[in-house]
Amino acid sequence: MKHLSESNILKKFSKPPGDPPGENEQQAKSPIEPFPSSPIDYPSETFEKGIQRRHKNREVLLQWIKENLKAQADYGSIHFDENCPYAHNGSADLCADPSHWSKPVLWKGGAEKILNVLGLSVHFPSLNQFEMAAAHKQEINEIVLKCQIKTHAGTVIADGVGARTIGQDGGVLNTSIKMCARASMIDATIRACGLTNVFAQNVHQDRPMLNRSSCHADKLTNMGACKGRNNQQKSIQPKLITQRQKDLILKLAGGFGFTIEALDKRCKDIFGSALKDLERHHASRLIGELNQQF
Repeated sequence: MKHLSESNILKKFSKPPGDPPGENEQQAKSPIEPFPSSPIDYPSETFEKGIQRRHKNREVLLQWIKENLKAQADYGSIHFDENCPYAHNGSADLCADPSHWSKPVLWKGGAEKILNVLGLSVHFPSLNQFEMAAAHKQEINEIVLKCQIKTHAGTVIADGVGARTIGQDGGVLNTSIKMCARASMIDATIRACGLTNVFAQNVHQDRPMLNRSSCHADKLTNMGACKGRNNQQKSIQPKLITQRQKDLILKLAGGFGFTIEALDKRCKDIFGSALKDLERHHASRLIGELNQQF
C-alpha cells in the first residue's frame, strides 16, 4: 500500500503554483469578456433586443394602467383655476375646460396597485431618524423622507423624496410623516416606471397654459364667459362651502389624523378663513389636495 503522501490528489495540490501566467497568456485562456461599463457598449444585436424588450414591456404596463386604474380612486386631476365661475360656485367638477385642470395626478392607491403588480416593495431608509428624534423628544420642524423601490432580491431600482413642514399640518407630526411618506412613494413609483409623461409630479409646475379662448359661454351655462375674476365679481358672488363638501373634507382629513382645530388652522394659513367660512372653490381645492395625498 502506498503512503498517503504518494496519492495523486495530494501530489496535485502539494505542488507550488509556480509563476503567474503572463498577461497575454491569461487573456488568451480566459473565456469571459469584461462586462461592458455602459449599456451603449453592448454588442449591437444584444443592445437592440434589449431595447425592443423594454419598449414592449412599457407598452404592456401602460395598457394595464389604462385598463385597471380608476379615475377619482387611483388618480385624478385637480381644478386649479380659481377664476373659473364653476369653481366660484363650488361646482369645479362640472368645468369642461381642459386648460383649467392639471395633468392626471397619481394617488396612493394607484401607486400601490402598480407596485403590487410589478412585485416591487417600498422602503423608507431615513424614517428611523425621525423615530429616534421623536423618542428623544427633539424638536422637529421639517420632514424630508426618502423612499426606495426595491425588487424581491433587495435591489434598489428607484428613489423618491417627499418634504413637508410640520406647520402645514397644524403641528401634527403623525400627519406630516404620513403625507411625506405618500409623496415620496408616489414620486419613486413614477420614477421607477418612467411615468412622468403620464402623471404630474408637481401640480403647480405641470399646469397647462391657460387658453381663455376655449372657455366659451356655451360651456358655462348661465354664467357667461370665463374671462377672469375681475370680470366675474360683479355678476357672481362667492358662495360658502356646502355641507357635503365639509363632510368630505372632515372624512379625508380624519384619515390623516387631523383634529378640527388643526384643520381650521391649516385653512386659515392657506385660505385666510376657518373651514366653516371657506368659499366653495377653496373647498374644492382643499378636497383635491387631500385626495392627492390619500
